Amino acid sequence: MKNAAFEKELMKRLEEHYGADYEIQIRDVTKLSQEPLRGLTVKRKDENIAPTIYLDYFAGMDVAEVLKNICEIIENSQKSKVHFCIESFTDWKKARQRIHARLVGADDCILNELPHRNFLNLAVVYYYVVDIDKELGCGTITIRLEHLTHWGVDEPELFEAAKENAEAEGYTMENMLDILQGLCSEDMDIDGNTLVNPMYVITNASKLYGATALIFAKECFKILAEKMNSNLYILPSSQHELIAISDEFADVQALKEMVCDVNNSQVEAKDRLSYCVYKYDRQADTIDVAA
Repeated sequence: MKNAAFEKELMKRLEEHYGADYEIQIRDVTKLSQEPLRGLTVKRKDENIAPTIYLDYFAGMDVAEVLKNICEIIENSQKSKVHFCIESFTDWKKARQRIHARLVGADDCILNELPHRNFLNLAVVYYYVVDIDKELGCGTITIRLEHLTHWGVDEPELFEAAKENAEAEGYTMENMLDILQGLCSEDMDIDGNTLVNPMYVITNASKLYGATALIFAKECFKILAEKMNSNLYILPSSQHELIAISDEFADVQALKEMVCDVNNSQVEAKDRLSYCVYKYDRQADTIDVAA
């Protein structure tokens, strides 16, 4: 939420603190699956990348507290010595090696600004991975329509690049029972229902936007369907992972209620994928909305 007086005072103090060698900007940032946020960047004029700091997360703090937090964030980012080679992004031949996809709701308000394609009630959008150090994690740049104009490519080329990179990274299928046993102590009992109707967690190697298995890793569902000798229900745990379960031992409406409850109580809005349950039909080798 914009607070003009607060932002004016904060800008004044930041300019006094960092001096003329820095560019300081506050603007609205519209992100996928989120309401617009007020983003602050403090960047040296001789650098081409800087972290965006969202002022919304400092609600309730006074200017002095916010200034202290911002300075600490900037200091830590400078210590990491992250350098972004702009040529690796502007040159399509180099950039395509770092293009990946993610799935979001097809009703996301920002989609008219992004190259995308529809898939069922979802949409495939794209991002560029920036190398960041281990402490800061993985930085990404959302691909916008103007980027395609600069590169001279279209959405199908973007999709093919994302598909190649997803297949190179690979996807994993892990039995929920194995995950639970790894988390629990040896003397804890696991619900016997898990053995009767096993659930499998499907994601990619990085566990970042692994729900793209729906479009890039149908082979995973084919393997699991053959293993369980049935069709599958697919639960959108989040944008990062999916859960597959046999359709013979589950009621689809009950699963839909569970997805809704988990989304609303356990999953952050920015990570929610869908309130629907999907189905893999092993005879047709297709995925569709079940409920």
